[in-house]
Amino acid sequence: MSHLWRALSSAARRHPMAANVTGYAVMCAAAEGTVQKLERILDRKEGKDKEEKEEDLSLDLGAVGRMTAIGGLVMAPALHAWYRLLDGRLPGRSRVTVAKKLALDCTVASLPLYSAFYIGGTDMQYYMAQNSSI
Repeated sequence: MSHLWRALSSAARRHPMAANVTGYAVMCAAAEGTVQKLERILDRKEGKDKEEKEEDLSLDLGAVGRMTAIGGLVMAPALHAWYRLLDGRLPGRSRVTVAKKLALDCTVASLPLYSAFYIGGTDMQYYMAQNSSI
């Protein structure tokens, strides 16, 4: 297992953008799948879906795909570029430098990145709903 971890770490250092795209895509897909499963389990416990059968707990793969695309194609490149810029402008790991990076991250990057995430997901869902009859 440690050999596999070393190989993955080495590949991530050689190809950071590819590692970020893969990592964010997998995290977003896993998060969406987990949320769907938990929502269905909680709905069942609350009695909202009494007639729902076990096979109805399948994933909405369209939503998982949309979140995978947003994570891998939007968030990963944007965050990769942002953190490279931030590290280039504010090199170092001192407390003051980290505080400056954190402040900039919270004030400058958060709004556009969260907006891209939520608007992109909503737009993709709307587009898919409009074109589902094609």
